Amino acid sequence: MTYTTARHWSFVAFSSLLITLLAWSTANSAPAFIVSVTPSSHSVSFKAQSQSSLNLHVAVFALSGKRIFDSTPQTTKSLSWPLTDSQGRRLANGVYFYVATIQTAGALQRQVGKLVIQSGRLLASAQKATVIPLGTGNGAPTGAHYNLNIIGVPKDKTADMTGTNGHVIFVPLYGNAKIFLQAGPDFLVLDANGTDSNGASFQLPNPDPTGTGVTTYSVYARALGTPGGSSILTTCATDPSTGELLCSTENLVSVRNTGKSSFDNVSKQLLTIVIVVDPTTNPGLAACLHISSTTTVRLPLFDPCLQSFLWDYDNNGLKLLQLRFYPVPTTVGTTP
Repeated sequence: MTYTTARHWSFVAFSSLLITLLAWSTANSAPAFIVSVTPSSHSVSFKAQSQSSLNLHVAVFALSGKRIFDSTPQTTKSLSWPLTDSQGRRLANGVYFYVATIQTAGALQRQVGKLVIQSGRLLASAQKATVIPLGTGNGAPTGAHYNLNIIGVPKDKTADMTGTNGHVIFVPLYGNAKIFLQAGPDFLVLDANGTDSNGASFQLPNPDPTGTGVTTYSVYARALGTPGGSSILTTCATDPSTGELLCSTENLVSVRNTGKSSFDNVSKQLLTIVIVVDPTTNPGLAACLHISSTTTVRLPLFDPCLQSFLWDYDNNGLKLLQLRFYPVPTTVGTTP
C-alpha cells in the first residue's frame, strides 16, 4: 500500500476506498447516519449525530483522489466548509466525495457520501451514506494497511538483505539493533538485517510534513510469540550542529503476556521524538527551533532541525513485534 507525503491519497488508494464502500453498501442496505450534511448559501455544515462524539474529522476528495479539504480532527460536533480548496479557491462544478470520521468513547466510525457542487453551491448530496466501523476486536482499525514484522532471532543473519523490499526486519533475540529511517513516498524495507553492524533500514512517508501535530497515517503495534519476551523501541535522531545522538524520552515498551495480544496506537512513540533542548549544549538546534531557554519539545519524525532518524530497538526475548500502518490520522500534538 502506498501513502504519499502530501495531504492526499493516491488514485489507487482512493479507488480501493470506493470499492470497499460499494461492498459495504451491498451488505448493508440501510446504514445508519452518523453525520448530517446541511447546505447553506456558500458553505456546507457537517454535524455529528451522536451525543457521545468526542471529535469530528472531515476530508473532501475529488474523483481523482486529490484531497480538496481536510479539517483535521476537531474536538467539536459540527464543522463548516466554505466549498473552497485549501488555497481558498472556489471549486469547479462537479462531483466530490467526503469522508467524515467521528470518535466516541468506545469506537471510531466513518461515513462516506457524495457531494454535487455547481456555481459555488452544494446542489445535492448523497441520499444515503456508508458507515464503516473502524475498530476491530484486536484493537486495530479495519481496512488497508502496511504490515511490518520485527522478528527476534537467536543467531545473527549473514546473508545480504539490502533492497529486499519485504515486510520483515530481523533483530537479535537478545540485545540492541538500529533501524535507520528514511523518508520516502512508500513503506519499504530497504535492509532487513538488523543483526549486523550496519543495522536495518526502513523507508516510510513523512507523517506530519507541516508540523500540525496530526499525522497523515497511524501506527499500531502488538507483541506476539512465546509469552515472556519484551522489547523497548525508541525514536532517536542526530543534532546536526553537534553530532550528538538524541533519543526520545518516550518509548514503546512491548511485553508478550499470556492470552490474546491486542494492538495499541503507538503513533506518538514512533512518529514523534520528545527531547530536552538546552541552548548551551545544543546552540544550533535551539536556534533552528527558536528556543532561548532549556525546553522539552515534541518534534515530528523527519523534522528538518534534526537528521539521521532511527528506531533504537532493545530486545529481551520478544520473538515478534508487529507494526501496522493505517491511512488514518492521529492527533499526537506538538507538545510533550
